[in-house]
Amino acid sequence: MAITTPPNPPRSLDELHRDLTEKLGELHRRATHARVVLSPSTYWRSPALRVGLGVVAGLVVGSRLPRMTRAGVLRALAFAALGAIASRAFKARA
Repeated sequence: MAITTPPNPPRSLDELHRDLTEKLGELHRRATHARVVLSPSTYWRSPALRVGLGVVAGLVVGSRLPRMTRAGVLRALAFAALGAIASRAFKARA
């Protein structure tokens, strides 16, 4: 039987505390970053998404017309513009 030594010599409590604090700080930084990146408010910052949703909403409202004509498409674009303006105004208040 061979006598084995521990792979790492015992370290002081201060050193272990520093290492743990460093690792917990990194974990907290990553969690905060993930929370910010994945929050729904991040998606609303994209003007393309807001205008796209406005166009879709405008087409849905405009499709209730008896026949989709050029005026219907223009109405959908007008609804999209109003939606984007309302979204921007709401975002400015928040």
